[in-house]
Order: sequence, then C-alpha cells, then structure tokens
Amino acid sequence: METSVAQVQAAKASGTVKAVDSVKGTITISHDAVPNLKWPAMTMVFAASQDQLESVEVGEKVTFEFKAEGMNASVLNITEAE
Repeated sequence: METSVAQVQAAKASGTVKAVDSVKGTITISHDAVPNLKWPAMTMVFAASQDQLESVEVGEKVTFEFKAEGMNASVLNITEAE
C-alpha cells in the first residue's frame, strides 16, 4: 500500500505586499518567479504569524522565505527588501 505525502519545500522570493489579513492570518504577496519550485511570478496568499503580519504594510517590497506544500504556503520569515 502506497502512502502519498505532500513534499514540503522551502524557498526564497521577493515581491510586494498586496494585502494583510490579521483575521485570517494571511499575507497576499505579488512575488517574482521561484525557479526551484518552478513557479512563475504570481500573486498568492501565504499563511503568516501575527508577528509577521504586524511587521509589513501593504505596498511594502519584501524578501521572504516560505515553505510550500503544493500550493499551500506559509511564511517562515519576512523582511523589508533593501
């Protein structure tokens, strides 16, 4: 019997914060392509901690690391782009 396990991968990207939803615990980021995941540039929603949500503002350019399980992604860390 085979067990299907979603592969979890960590990646880095940069982009622009489009929305912050502290109720849902999400950040929407329009990010550049992520070559190691073979993702094109896109806008997507990432799960984030309350501290991460409070550390960014809409319109801010950021760099971030995230873990992805399929198309479900969670921010590991996020900082203002330099």
